[in-house]
Amino acid sequence: YEIMAVIYYAGLRISEVTHLLKTDINFNDHVINVHNKTINGEAYVTKTKRNWRAPINAELETILKEWIEKTRGNRSVLLFPNSKNKVIKNDHIGKEVKKVMRKLEIAEEKVCKPLHGGRHAFCSHALASGVPEMIVQSALGHRSNIMTRHYAHLSPEYVRDQFNKLNYGHDLKDGVK
Repeated sequence: YEIMAVIYYAGLRISEVTHLLKTDINFNDHVINVHNKTINGEAYVTKTKRNWRAPINAELETILKEWIEKTRGNRSVLLFPNSKNKVIKNDHIGKEVKKVMRKLEIAEEKVCKPLHGGRHAFCSHALASGVPEMIVQSALGHRSNIMTRHYAHLSPEYVRDQFNKLNYGHDLKDGVK
């Protein structure tokens, strides 16, 4: 649950979530520091090879604080270690999420990439909620708005509602001027 929450609420890739250190969570600035690092002698490089900061909203902050409190006794530097205090394999998480989705009878076409879909959902939800594209781009760590637009999947209802807000200078009550 907590891993999926970070994917959905912060827009991180699964590999970024599985490589988070406890020290990457900054509650003072309300951000997750996503960066290149070495964990137990192994180098981890972000997909873009860049460092950036993802937002922590109020709901995610509560989830993360509860998780940190719940796992306080774990000595691993990782936020989400496996049972051997090492990095969880992305494939393992993906398989477990797919099992749950199939049990819930979610359409098979939505089951194919459930972990990465959360990143797309984060982008789409943020844009549909009015977060400026430039801020969403920064939160996702994208270099260009082209990639951010690739992640946006706005519903037909949302698009229609946006166009319904347009005022063409017509007083529709009295007919077209």
